[in-house]
Amino acid sequence: MVQEATDKIWLIQDRLLISQSQQKSYTNHRHQDLEFEVGDHVVFRVSPIKGIMRFGKNDKLNSRYIRPYEILKRVDAVAYRLALPPDLSSIHLVFHLSIICKYNPNPTHVLHHEEIQVGDDLLYKEVSIEILDRQIKQLRTKDVALVNVLLHNHSNEKVTWKAEDEICMKYMHLFQN
Repeated sequence: MVQEATDKIWLIQDRLLISQSQQKSYTNHRHQDLEFEVGDHVVFRVSPIKGIMRFGKNDKLNSRYIRPYEILKRVDAVAYRLALPPDLSSIHLVFHLSIICKYNPNPTHVLHHEEIQVGDDLLYKEVSIEILDRQIKQLRTKDVALVNVLLHNHSNEKVTWKAEDEICMKYMHLFQN
């Protein structure tokens, strides 16, 4: 009985070793060693901050990678120092291999965008140009005054309905007349 138990243990251990070696071969077959040279251009992945709109687009439409930057130095086997412009000086210059990706130059991948001045709280200002329409929305217990306002932020213009109180507090000059 003890002999049967030890035989089963040996059998289980052998099968575990076979399974582990198969999994290792599958992983090694699909694995690509990433290595970059000094002077290569790479892009790094950006994780969008919830609630922040970049370039007037929603989180789903934001770009996943930031434009290409040159590798200055290999810090470690999995870390590289990039040459970042002065406007990104608040970001650490060393990036892990999992965040950066080789840049393959292709003119169709280049997005031209206007530089946006972002404040310390990572927000940009929208300027209200004019009020287009007014309307009173009746709720069960109260009436809410809404205004259809034309907003301008950098190169984009959009028309949206906002509460009149909110717009009055932000843009008093529209309610002067």
